[in-house]
Amino acid sequence: MHWLTIYGIINFVHLAPTIMTLITPEEVTHKIELRQSLAYAELSNINLEGTQLSGGQFFSAYLRTANLAKARCQGTDFSRAVLIRANLSQGSFNAANFSKASLIQANCEGAIFREALFLKAQLAGTNFTGVEGSCADFTEANLEEAKGQQINFTQANFQKANLVKTQFQESNFTQIILRQASCININWSGIILPDSNLQGTDFTGGKLEKLNFENSSLVTASFAKAQLRDLQEKRIPIRTNQQ
Repeated sequence: MHWLTIYGIINFVHLAPTIMTLITPEEVTHKIELRQSLAYAELSNINLEGTQLSGGQFFSAYLRTANLAKARCQGTDFSRAVLIRANLSQGSFNAANFSKASLIQANCEGAIFREALFLKAQLAGTNFTGVEGSCADFTEANLEEAKGQQINFTQANFQKANLVKTQFQESNFTQIILRQASCININWSGIILPDSNLQGTDFTGGKLEKLNFENSSLVTASFAKAQLRDLQEKRIPIRTNQQ
C-alpha cells in the first residue's frame, strides 16, 4: 500500500467518530499549565511556535499543518495524533511519544528527538535534516521517501521499519538497529553505521556510497542489485548478485 493511500485512510479515520473542539493557542497553553488533556482537540493550522508544551496530552489530536517550530515538548504525548505537514523545525521533543501518529511530509528540520517514541508512526516524506534523534525508537515505523542530511540517529532503533526510497546523506547512524528493516531502493551517502545491527536488513536496489559498516552485523542482509561504492569496511561479506 502506497503512503498516499495511507494518508487518505488516516484522514477518514480521524474525521469519523471523535468530537473535536476548536481552541486558541492561548487556551492550549492554559490547559497545559493546568495539566488538562487536549486529546482529540481540533488544532489544525494552529500557531504554537516557541510555546511550552512539555508534559502535554495530545492523544489523537488533529494538528494538521500546525506550527510547532521551536516548541518545547519534553515528554509530550502525541500518540495517534495527526501532524500531517506540520512544522516541528527546531523544536525540542525529548522523550515525546509519537507512537502511531501521522507525520507525513512533516518538517522536522533541526528538531531534537532524543529517546522519542515513533512506534508504528507514519513519517513518509518527512524532512529530517539536522535532526538529533539519538536513542529514538522507530520500530515498525513507515519512513518511505523520508530525506535529510547531518542527522544524528546514534543508537536509534529502526527494527522492522520501512525505509524504502529514503535519501540520507552525511549522517551518524552509529550503533543503529536496522534489524529486518526494509531499505529497498534507498539513496544513502556518507553514512557511518559502525557497531550496528543490520541482521536481515533488505538493501535491494539501494545506492550506497561512502558508508562505514565497521564491526556491524550483516548476517542475512540482502544487497541484491545494490550499487555499492567506496565502502569503508572491506571485510564485509557482501553479495550483490542475489536473486
